Amino acid sequence: MPDFVKIALTPVALKALAQRGLGGLGVGLGVGGSLGATLGAGAGAVQGAEGGETTADKVRGALVGALGGASRGAIIGAGVGGLGMAGAGMTQGGSKLLGRLAQGENAVGSLGRFGQRQVHSVTGWTPKGFHNPQGVREMRGGAYDAAKRFSKAREGIGPLPERGPISPASRKAVKEYAGSVTQLGAAEDAERMGLTSVPGVIKSMKDNGIGKTIATGIGEQWHSGPMGKLMVGLPVAGAAKEMMTPGENKGERVGGALGGLGYSMAPVPFLGSMVAGGAIMKGMTAGGRGIDKLRAKRRALEYPASSSVTLDNSGSVGPVEHQYSPAALGQPPADMIG
Repeated sequence: MPDFVKIALTPVALKALAQRGLGGLGVGLGVGGSLGATLGAGAGAVQGAEGGETTADKVRGALVGALGGASRGAIIGAGVGGLGMAGAGMTQGGSKLLGRLAQGENAVGSLGRFGQRQVHSVTGWTPKGFHNPQGVREMRGGAYDAAKRFSKAREGIGPLPERGPISPASRKAVKEYAGSVTQLGAAEDAERMGLTSVPGVIKSMKDNGIGKTIATGIGEQWHSGPMGKLMVGLPVAGAAKEMMTPGENKGERVGGALGGLGYSMAPVPFLGSMVAGGAIMKGMTAGGRGIDKLRAKRRALEYPASSSVTLDNSGSVGPVEHQYSPAALGQPPADMIG
């Protein structure tokens, strides 16, 4: 084997190649997906409008066609752009160019960073190496938004009077600052534990325990704002509703509802949250199903098949009290007994 091939296949060289290629892949996914969605929406709108007879039908067809075309275009554009820019990014010059594009304060830069965050969410890659907190911030991920809110809130407090009442505007500014401190602390805890990517979440569960990992991720989401509270509250409310609803498979239903927390338990970007959330939901649903089976076995031991049992409206099992007529017991009717 030639020496240059041996050098190219060393772990260090392969890691450097992957580092550059994944960066290009992220930029391609973001930019290509956006362009594909735009072109697909336009083509779909034209095609959908052509099939309508009335103006209302044309408008309806254009909207439906635009949505379908945008979805198909985004997938095709992301695939083509991602593969193309991944190849370009493997070269040193191409990697530097795509890196500068992703750092731009414009639409291309925003789309590039969005795509890179999706790559990070499933691989742990960052522009500064795998699982690098500074690289996560460079992509505007992790605790970036919380730190930005904190800086803005701190500047907004302004001078406060040493004596006398505080103005309503100052009280509002202080309240915002306090909220930003709480949010930043929760976001930095999640970022420090690596909860910005699926590999990081798995590693944290191994190093810190499943309970602490999930609690930290949920805490980050809860303190991120009203939308975060809603994303945490909805699965919990759904689980409470299932708990109060009688019927079979209650454990499976409750577990599936709580599994929705998997989609919001950590600051993982969209693509990674779909992967992690789906796995967590399946796991909690399976856990609930196991609880149902254990409860069924316990009921079978308490009430063997030879005994008469019934299932009431609440789903619980209990013995049935039977009443027999005198004729069934071989006795004459009561009014014939002297």
